[in-house]
Amino acid sequence: DKVKKEEGAADFEILNIEFEKFWNLYDKKVGDKAKLVKKWVKLTQDEKEKIFEYVPKYKIAQPEKKYRLNVETFFNNKSWNDEIITSKPNKNGQSKFTYEDLLNAAADAGAIYPKS
Repeated sequence: DKVKKEEGAADFEILNIEFEKFWNLYDKKVGDKAKLVKKWVKLTQDEKEKIFEYVPKYKIAQPEKKYRLNVETFFNNKSWNDEIITSKPNKNGQSKFTYEDLLNAAADAGAIYPKS
């Protein structure tokens, strides 16, 4: 029994660290955090990976926090599946940010998500 409790605690700690990385990356800290952690735990690993890929792009496209979705809405709508719409394309009709910009934004937030 003690071993199972320790394993459960370790699993929770890993999930909590994972959520904290997301929480810091998304950087709009509103809502009931305990409720949001429960929603996070229910996500599949594939969904979490998509979220970590999506959020840096979303933040560049929507740099002002007040206009970003609240985290609960982001989870409920599965917004990581949404198209990123940028308001000002460059001369070539492409978005203003590059892949390198996205990597830098994720690294700055400490949330580069390693592929397993």
